[in-house]
Amino acid sequence: NSETLIGSDSDAIKGMGRVSDYLLTLKETQIYYTDVQAADTTVIFPVLPMNDEYGCTSWRTVCPAQGGLLALSYKGVIWTYPSTVRGQLNTRMISQNINRGIGEAIGLLQATRTQMEAAFAHVWDNKYFLHVGTTCWVLDLDYTSLSNGVYCWYPYTGLYSSLTQFLARQDGLLWAGDNAGKVYKSNEAYQDGSTTTAIDGYWTSPMIYGSRNHIKRYHNLHITYGNEAIATHNLYIFSEDDVDEVAVAYEDSRAFDFDDIDFDNWTFGTSAYPEPQTEKLNLKAVWVQWEVQNNTVDQGLTLLSQALTYSTVKELK
Repeated sequence: NSETLIGSDSDAIKGMGRVSDYLLTLKETQIYYTDVQAADTTVIFPVLPMNDEYGCTSWRTVCPAQGGLLALSYKGVIWTYPSTVRGQLNTRMISQNINRGIGEAIGLLQATRTQMEAAFAHVWDNKYFLHVGTTCWVLDLDYTSLSNGVYCWYPYTGLYSSLTQFLARQDGLLWAGDNAGKVYKSNEAYQDGSTTTAIDGYWTSPMIYGSRNHIKRYHNLHITYGNEAIATHNLYIFSEDDVDEVAVAYEDSRAFDFDDIDFDNWTFGTSAYPEPQTEKLNLKAVWVQWEVQNNTVDQGLTLLSQALTYSTVKELK
């Protein structure tokens, strides 16, 4: 009856998936593969060991992506893919940037074993939504190249933190349920899902030193925001001495308004690129850092480019 033992009985099978013409069996600490004939989907035994370093915590985290298979292991999120040599598969860790967390978001390796074994994931809108504990991590596959080592992760701290199940329907929407028995569905407008509570969107720059041994005068920060009809951004400037908040509100600044058009000089000439917004800093410090935030309901946050101008003042004593 083609029964085959897959490794040790002490190592539980946690998931299965198909990569290329192989059937993968993911156990807690190991991954096995079985050859599958693509023409008639016949499974060819035996089952062979493929990886002894990684495994899987929950079958609900196994999802196909970019020609391979994503899964949550006890060491982080892994991606298993077929190599160019037939019969040789490989597995790589892709969650190094979030294993220890981002900002206040708890990292994957800080979750308990129980939380990792109860984790679940779903690929929707070309994004891998991974729910571990009370945190939902999103791998944006539009900006991620798994084969080239480019991983775009971010924490989703809004509605998704309370969900326990994802379901994608044929209508193209994502349906989800929470512990309280409520059912939610996505909408094409990408709204926050609440009339009072906004998703806190933010981007934080690295600490800009230039030369660590010199005091600098930071002159201007040029930021080009994405096209938004209405957008309210909070800009926070950090240095070793202080934190400064600059509220930058663009109310309808990107909207198209016919009221002020002179039709005698009408032209269809337009610019596809927004103009940069310049903030005068006039800040003397060793280092500077900034954060752009939008926590207003149903507003987006898109940064197209940023440029900082500064000059060296004097050497530190």
